[in-house]
Amino acid sequence: LIGDDSTDNASAWATLFAGLPVGSNVFFPAGTYRTSSEFTINADKHFATHQRDPTKAIKITQTLA
Repeated sequence: LIGDDSTDNASAWATLFAGLPVGSNVFFPAGTYRTSSEFTINADKHFATHQRDPTKAIKITQTLA
């Protein structure tokens, strides 16, 4: 995943969440992660963002065609 506010991360999101074992933790650096499609996180997995630097943010933005 690339949080540069321009890369389409659609296939990377799908690959990431499909392969995560139950109870996994994933950490993202600050950035804007774009996707051209929706993705699903199954109920047996959890998604949380944690940012150590309060001056930076993690955003997930869907790019509309």
